[in-house]
Amino acid sequence: MKIPQALVFFVAACAVTPAFAQQAEVPATASSVDSLKISGTFRLRGEGRSPEVSKSSRDYLARVRLNFDIQVDDFIGAFIEFQNSTEVGAESDSDLHQAYATLSDLFNLVDLQVGRFEMQYGNQRMVSPYDWSNTGRAWDGARLQHNGSEYTFDFFVTKPVENQGASRNGNRSFSGAYYERKFGEIDTDWYVFSREDGGRDDYTVGFLLEGEAEGYSWDAELAAQFGDAEAGVDAGGLAFALRADTKIAGDWKIGIGYEYASGDTDTADGSDDGFAPLFDLTHSYHGNQDLLIWNNLTDFVIRTAAPIDDNWNWYGDVHIFYQAEEEVATGEDYLGLEFDLGLRGYIGQNVLFWGGFSQFIAGDTSQINGALNEDESWVFAQVGLRF
Repeated sequence: MKIPQALVFFVAACAVTPAFAQQAEVPATASSVDSLKISGTFRLRGEGRSPEVSKSSRDYLARVRLNFDIQVDDFIGAFIEFQNSTEVGAESDSDLHQAYATLSDLFNLVDLQVGRFEMQYGNQRMVSPYDWSNTGRAWDGARLQHNGSEYTFDFFVTKPVENQGASRNGNRSFSGAYYERKFGEIDTDWYVFSREDGGRDDYTVGFLLEGEAEGYSWDAELAAQFGDAEAGVDAGGLAFALRADTKIAGDWKIGIGYEYASGDTDTADGSDDGFAPLFDLTHSYHGNQDLLIWNNLTDFVIRTAAPIDDNWNWYGDVHIFYQAEEEVATGEDYLGLEFDLGLRGYIGQNVLFWGGFSQFIAGDTSQINGALNEDESWVFAQVGLRF
């Protein structure tokens, strides 16, 4: 759906006024609905990369989202979100990012969501709306949710939206079931996902455990894949992640993590043993530069974070990357090292600043999973406005 450009620029121009008025939502009512809330976001980001290897080495991105949250009565609701995203020198994309209806407590059993919507599960290693992206991710379809006294259960059947997290491929679908329950002090998530994208038709099953003990917070996730990687080739990937965090010296936070995703070194044996990521939040887990994906990868990470004051926080991560499978020709597996530094804080009540710097130091391998086989520097600054 195309949004008139005049509307987009009008929304962007008017966005500043509500920010200084410290108002994030504009309520309104009509005789046929219980409530209508209008809100949105306006975001600007600049990025620079060195060495400059393509036109994308310097990007200046902008995104506007305008939301209408409608509650007809206690049982019927709707949400509509328009989006315009662009970068300097390119044609802007105007889309319907979300548009769905909800029926609450249907048959006194489930909540139903139908239309186009974002999805987020667990810690976003498997399914994420990927807000870092200038377009984000959305899915078209239906989702049922049952909320018990001690658990929730979701079942969904969808198609990823093209240009919002999906490849340009007419034959694609994504469905699954997700179960969450707390056992004592441990939160548990259990899931099965089915994906069809081009020639790939596979299943991902796994679980996530999270808890706290003796001042430490921790989580562990394991996922396995099976099915068809392509015609005549079986899929058989495995991935797991472990992490633990604690606070020292007051509010100073430090943590460690280890993440693994299998790779495939023999493409002629009739099977692909490499883990194929679903819709994960790559920007958060495997380096802010987004040079690597969760395939044929081991990542040992050390994380630190601390508040500067009540409003501003900084963080610093160190990633040590290896290939899960050594290169056959060279026997090398060390991919490199990445340092990420960032700063976040609010300018006023509704304007969020986020900036950072990353340095990647290349390793010994002749091919890096999606990255250059050389050192890279990257810097960014982003301002987000809520209105």
